[in-house]
Amino acid sequence: TEIAAEAPPTEAPTEAATKAPAEGAAVPGTVSFSQDVLPIFNESCTQCHGATRQRAGLALHTYTAVMAGADGEMVIIPNDAASSKLVQMVTSGEMPKDDPRLSEATIQIIRDWIDQGAPDN
Repeated sequence: TEIAAEAPPTEAPTEAATKAPAEGAAVPGTVSFSQDVLPIFNESCTQCHGATRQRAGLALHTYTAVMAGADGEMVIIPNDAASSKLVQMVTSGEMPKDDPRLSEATIQIIRDWIDQGAPDN
């Protein structure tokens, strides 16, 4: 008599597979300007590029201001983070000036938002 082989037990998903992304983690397609990007700008940029002070003609305290750019020149190119002046400035470490460089994870949130079309969300 032959014994039928048992099917291997199915494994439950690991804890890592079932966890939601960490708070602040950017998942392409889900980055929010108001919840993810604006807090970065408020923390690292608006002291020089805010409501009361706009160095180089750039304000980053509202979506409208961000999209207006600096002295009429766009700093965000929707769907093209690599060509966006803002990304180039923070990636090179040129900005924020006189403050610690933004982390790669923080820059990636900005990139993801731009690459998803830089929506007002």
